[in-house]
Amino acid sequence: MDVLEYEIGVEIGSRSFFGSAYNGNLAIAQASAQSIIGHLNSRFLHGSGVKFTLGTVIIRTNASTDPLRDLVTGTGTSPTASSSLVAFRNYWNNNPGEVGTTHDVAVYHVKAATSGLAYVNRVATRIILTYIETGPLSVDDNNLKNMFSVYPNPTNSILNIKIKDHKNGVLSIVDILGNSVYSEEKTEIGGVAVDISNWSHGVYFVIFKIDNHKIVKKIIVD
Repeated sequence: MDVLEYEIGVEIGSRSFFGSAYNGNLAIAQASAQSIIGHLNSRFLHGSGVKFTLGTVIIRTNASTDPLRDLVTGTGTSPTASSSLVAFRNYWNNNPGEVGTTHDVAVYHVKAATSGLAYVNRVATRIILTYIETGPLSVDDNNLKNMFSVYPNPTNSILNIKIKDHKNGVLSIVDILGNSVYSEEKTEIGGVAVDISNWSHGVYFVIFKIDNHKIVKKIIVD
């Protein structure tokens, strides 16, 4: 099976570093950052052929110089989660000298360890990546790669998926943790329009399975 590899950046804010999660212990914070990769790979690699590697790790050990301390304060259903996500994404987009430019995904520890992560998924320029998993009856990879298309990408409303030549197969979409958010199986799929307006922002993967082949395209919901 072909595997796509994505680099993930990690930032542990000073609120979290000096809080109960780490109590100012740098070794514990570093171990926590390392553990993210194993957690994601155990949930995502087997099902979708996506492997994560650790990129830039920033641990804010000085509250007075933490640029996001007062900007990134919440995650999940917190009232400040949305503004926190925007602040984090903007910082990582606009400071390549500090965070680099090679990451596909970045996460931020707000007030706790892994339970306090805010996922930021549009921090890199690589938007569409495709891999093909083929069995013993392989056909030309270029033909498979061009078998279906997704657009617009990124999007926040309607995602159009067009299948070339109305192929029979299974179409599905999974989130970055491998959870299924959409699935359709029928004969002669020509194309579908998926309303994603209520989906969480982030990276998703559109998967088209036909016979013994699987084609995956990465999309961004912004």
